[in-house]
Formats: sequence, structure tokens, C-alpha cells
Amino acid sequence: SFVLARFEPTDKRRSWHFVYHPYWQLGARRATTSNDADYAMPFGPGRYVVMQGPRGTFSHNVGSGSENAVDWTVPEGTIVCAARDGRVVGVRQDSNIGGADRSLRPFANFVIIKHSDGTFAEYLHLQKDGVMVNIGDEVTTGQPIGLSGQTGFASKPHLHFDVFQAIDGKRKLSLPFRLKTDHGTFTEFIRGQAY
Repeated sequence: SFVLARFEPTDKRRSWHFVYHPYWQLGARRATTSNDADYAMPFGPGRYVVMQGPRGTFSHNVGSGSENAVDWTVPEGTIVCAARDGRVVGVRQDSNIGGADRSLRPFANFVIIKHSDGTFAEYLHLQKDGVMVNIGDEVTTGQPIGLSGQTGFASKPHLHFDVFQAIDGKRKLSLPFRLKTDHGTFTEFIRGQAY
């Protein structure tokens, strides 16, 4: 941590106050919006069903920042694994609040992993106290990083998986991704289908 600014009144005889509302978004702008990397299934071996695919009408609609995300139907407590090597840059695991109300969005537990090309993967709706990694940890593909849950804006237990890059300090660009599994390589994800 470091001191960013110090504020002092110019007239110490008068009462004063200062209010600020910080906002930040992980990442820096990249020169490209392509995503040529391969991602593994964010779970152990097996087939997993898509609950909501890219541009889904529940919460992946255009303008949501999650346009290319995939929600995987999994029971609460399913081990979630890193889909690609990287460094853990974001973690939350203190929430036990979740439901099908958009106002609950800020209460999702998560892990965010930064990759070598400047993209990030986000794993959302994890269980309370269900994160297995710490900020700064280097993780490898397939390494367990948490337990699935139903925190935040979640109508039922599942894992929201999204790859993104920063646009600016407040917006992110959701990127399509290529999933390589024992059952094939996939770039399209259809609701109700197993991969």
C-alpha cells in the first residue's frame, strides 16, 4: 500500500469534510481484443451442462459485461479448477447472500485469475469460505481454486465462468473463449447441452 493523496484544509478555522467514491477495474488496455488461448473445463473430468450460454437473456445480454460468459450447472460444493495458468488477482469469500434478484450481484464470492496475455478469467458464485487460493498465488491449469455455490445474483447453484479484458477504469470486455476437453474443442455453448 502507499499514500495516494493527503488533504488538509486551507482555512483551519472552518469546519470541512471530504467525500470520495473510488472505483477500479482489474487490468490495462490490450492492443488486441482477440483471445487465441485454450481453456480447460473449470472442473474435474466429466461432462457439464450449460445453464446459460453467451448472450443469454437472464444475465449475459449485450451490455451486461458478461456477453460471452458461460454458466455451468453444478451442485453446490463442486470443486472449481483453474481453466488456465495464471496469477490470482481477486478473491472474495465472505458472502452467504444469493438469489435471483439483480440487487444481489455485489454479493457474489469469486476468484479472478490474470493470464500472461493480460486477459482475466472470473469464477463467480462460489460458496462462503469456499476459496482455496490467495491473492498473488500462481496457479496451474486444473488446480482446485474453490467450491461452487449460489452467492450473488444466482437463481440456483452454478459456476459463472467469464474471460475478459479491461476497456477502461469502469468497463470490461467479455471475450469468447475456446474450451478444450477430453470430448473435443468447443467455441459455442448451448443452453442444456453437456460438454
